[in-house]
Amino acid sequence: MPQRNCQCETSPGEEAFLEKGFESLHDEQYLEALQYFQRYQRLEKTDRADLQAKIAIAYLSIIPDSPIYDSEAARDSYRQLRQQIATHEPLYGKIQLVQDSLETFLEMDSGIGNLKQENARLREELAKREQAIKRLRDLTLGVEPAPAATP
Repeated sequence: MPQRNCQCETSPGEEAFLEKGFESLHDEQYLEALQYFQRYQRLEKTDRADLQAKIAIAYLSIIPDSPIYDSEAARDSYRQLRQQIATHEPLYGKIQLVQDSLETFLEMDSGIGNLKQENARLREELAKREQAIKRLRDLTLGVEPAPAATP
């Protein structure tokens, strides 16, 4: 027969595992944080909880010391999550901060990609200018240009 005044442990509130995950994240216990986020996702059967856990896990993926570090996967995952975020009610406060961090990460990643393209373009242009300067110097000094190598 069950006891009525039982002081049994009850399952933590909706945000408890999420909060513990953030505490572990703060303490740089990334594997533990991942486990808390996954537990939160598994135990809370709502779309909101699923979304919040996915955002937290995507954030873990951009931390180089994290066991699941994969910035490319995090970028792709978060891009997909953005569409879901727009249709949901406001998210838990710390998830909102993490989401803002992921947005900044995407912007920086895009900026880095643009800078790499510009750098490649400038290197190509510099190589062409160096060739032109070399040809001008050779013409000025009266040096015959070396024959081009045939493939």
